[in-house]
Amino acid sequence: MRLPRSGNERFPLVILLHGSGGVSNYVLDWEQEFLAMDVATFVIDSFTSRGIVNTNNDR
Repeated sequence: MRLPRSGNERFPLVILLHGSGGVSNYVLDWEQEFLAMDVATFVIDSFTSRGIVNTNNDR
C-alpha cells in the first residue's frame, strides 16, 4: 500500500490487480497517476509469491 503523502489524513483507496502478464509498467503507471491525484493505492501481486512470471507462457 502506498499513500500519496505522509500524515494522519484519510485518503480514498484504489486496489490495482495485474493481468496475465503480472505486475508490469502499466500497473505502476496507473499507481503513479492515482498517487498524483491524492489517491492511495494497493497493488495486489498474486504471481511473485507463487513463482509465476506470467500466465501467457508460464501456466
